[in-house]
Amino acid sequence: MKKTMMICAGLIFVLGLSAQPKMVNGKLTLFNTYPLANVEITTKNAKTSVLTDLDGTFMIEAEEKDVLIIKTKAFQAVTRRITDKDKPIDVNLIFKNTPKNREMAVSQNFITKEDLEYGLKNLQYMNNDYCNYSDVFVLIRNKFSDVDVRVGPNGTPAVFVRRGTKSMYGITHTLYYIDGVRVQDIAHVNPCEIAKIAVLKDGAAAKFGAGSSNGAVEIKTKEIQ
Repeated sequence: MKKTMMICAGLIFVLGLSAQPKMVNGKLTLFNTYPLANVEITTKNAKTSVLTDLDGTFMIEAEEKDVLIIKTKAFQAVTRRITDKDKPIDVNLIFKNTPKNREMAVSQNFITKEDLEYGLKNLQYMNNDYCNYSDVFVLIRNKFSDVDVRVGPNGTPAVFVRRGTKSMYGITHTLYYIDGVRVQDIAHVNPCEIAKIAVLKDGAAAKFGAGSSNGAVEIKTKEIQ
């Protein structure tokens, strides 16, 4: 009996250790270039919070499968679930460009006035969160509500535009264009390389001519900017 109680106590101790919060680190940037300082990051479950440092980096105590919440008025809110505590969580925030937000970003020392002005003038094509997605199809699935990603005719992922009131799918997947050149597949595209992406259908896709009745995915890369 005594031995059984000791074993149970040991299991409780081990489980208690495994449930202990651990440290998670990462970095916040703007325009995929400038570190963001003094931005508050909170955890949903552990109820902890920290501010990013001058390099945009942070370290926060979080529980297993916790959620990081980044919510500051000048930027679009972001939530990120922690899946691997040993992997840094790097997030590029999207700036909401208004006079009030520009003043706030500078006055609260998120970024210097010079860097913000330069970014707004020259780096708008990087004012996105595309780098946060693991591949281009995950990005499309999350950014466009009127499309679906499923297995295409060649057995690889393909983009299909939803059609009609019953959301019927076209027989053929959309056309793909990268920097104005038609390609057969976009699986190789790194989301971080994308400056702009759009899913066009009906009249908007007609500019691509024959075969565009099922829509088109148009991608412009940062190299072209």
